[in-house]
Amino acid sequence: MNNDKKQLLESKFFWLVNGLNEMLEEANPNEDENATLDNVNIDHLLECVQLMHVVTNQLQNR
Repeated sequence: MNNDKKQLLESKFFWLVNGLNEMLEEANPNEDENATLDNVNIDHLLECVQLMHVVTNQLQNR
């Protein structure tokens, strides 16, 4: 894997991590309450995790 592709995949991975963090912040809007997935779009969460898996595999197989 060339360096440009590696950098692109790493950027994509961290972009996905940021998106996941935003979704999880929505799961716990008040710090003094327990987190819940009621405020999270489960389809978006699943898609994000699946994409992170794909990107991780691509980086691992470089």
